[in-house]
Amino acid sequence: MIKINLLNRLLSSDSYITSKELAQELKCSVRTIKTNMDYVEAICQEHKISFIRKKGKGYLIDENSEVKSKLSKLYEQSHFSQSTDKERMLILLFILILEPENKLTITELSEIFFLSRPSIYKGIKEINGFLESYDSEIINTRSEGLQLQAGEKRKRLLLTKCLDLCNDLFDQEDSYDDRFKFSEYINQIIKQSDKRFIKNLILRIKEECGLDFSLHELNWLIEIFSISIQRSNSGNEVTIPQTRQELIKQIDNKKTVKLIMDEVTSYTGVTFSEQEAIYIYTLLVVQSSEMPIKHTEISRKLSKEIKEYIMGTVNLADEDYNLLTDTAIGFLVKEVHYQINNHYYSIVIDYYRKLEASFGLSAVMAKKICELSNEYYSIRMTEQLLCNLIFSISNVFEKNKRQLKTVLLHDCNEIELIYIKTKLDKYINFIKIVDETFELKDITDCDLIISTIDVSRDDFSVIRFSKNMNHLELNLLFSKCNQLYQMSNYKRIVKNFDNFPQILCK
Repeated sequence: MIKINLLNRLLSSDSYITSKELAQELKCSVRTIKTNMDYVEAICQEHKISFIRKKGKGYLIDENSEVKSKLSKLYEQSHFSQSTDKERMLILLFILILEPENKLTITELSEIFFLSRPSIYKGIKEINGFLESYDSEIINTRSEGLQLQAGEKRKRLLLTKCLDLCNDLFDQEDSYDDRFKFSEYINQIIKQSDKRFIKNLILRIKEECGLDFSLHELNWLIEIFSISIQRSNSGNEVTIPQTRQELIKQIDNKKTVKLIMDEVTSYTGVTFSEQEAIYIYTLLVVQSSEMPIKHTEISRKLSKEIKEYIMGTVNLADEDYNLLTDTAIGFLVKEVHYQINNHYYSIVIDYYRKLEASFGLSAVMAKKICELSNEYYSIRMTEQLLCNLIFSISNVFEKNKRQLKTVLLHDCNEIELIYIKTKLDKYINFIKIVDETFELKDITDCDLIISTIDVSRDDFSVIRFSKNMNHLELNLLFSKCNQLYQMSNYKRIVKNFDNFPQILCK
């Protein structure tokens, strides 16, 4: 930073300036001025500009004002001495993604940012922390210099994120026109695409395929689509591994993929390959909150099998069989598109086991649905897919549970009675609330009797609690009611109870 400030100060002067005067202005030592003066002299020699040192008088760059102005502007635009940590990160990522042929070294980066080599290494380590979520990393090699290890798809996602960060910086109150030096650099390399054309094409696909996006998702898709066109035009195309080719054959996308290829090529003149179009199509489906209207024949066959499995396993309302089947197919179809783009999560078995213990039958059914899908789709059973299925199944179970039909037999006062009833309302439907004068033989068609007095009935579940119970006894009462509520619904909902004797209906 001191070097560029020293150069600018000498370029702005038409008379000699001593080391002491420069040190006072730049708030540094005379020794620092003398140490960095070799840099200024080297710059002047490189541009064939007269640099004069005179003992007792100081230093002078002896050129006309026009030449000095050009040199000052050149070094303001090409060096980033006053940039912040976030700006330096963006500069480096843009250079590594867009200009990998430059083979940037640590030494060159140190000169660009006017930072020490240890500071550069520390900065790269921090950037690699940011890159972890993109499965990417900056490495330093002897022959190639600094390189970004990332596939083409990851680089595009990074470019989109970097552009978002740039927009956030430009939107701040500070004037970045003066100090955010790489704005012009970005605009030169990333040409602004016709966003209106891209938006209209995405909206057309949305209508034809029955997709749905939020405004934020739409803006993100426009950016990534724009970058895809630019990268294709510069010869950087995505490649879909052979292991994913079978998945592509299993999705009904030929018409939409051809539409994307034809429209982009016709409007922009950029040859948009089939793999590029598939990449964009799968991103659209993954971002959508709705699944494509038309499922493939494979999905229809799988839907039938999943529905038969659900109907053979649990008792649900008729509409919930279809709801659960469509939800499962939606998650599976979306997972196919995720995995075509290699966007899948590693399986964490321990976490799934915890879910299985917590959600019981929902976890077992989710795993079985995934196993059924593997006969049709060559997808990995990921943790995210299992979680989505488990929670969806559990939600349907909760919808189909019913409260316990309960008689409350009490000798409490009214205040105590209201408190107990309020606490138990989630699990219990009180069909009768009676006192100790009620004849027990008249109790019929109920699931549970809760009583503050002794009751002898073998044909119903009975929970006895004291009239003046403390909070521990009250919590125990709630716990017993919950257990009866879960087990009663489990026996009612699960068809083959003996197949799942140790699993709650969650």
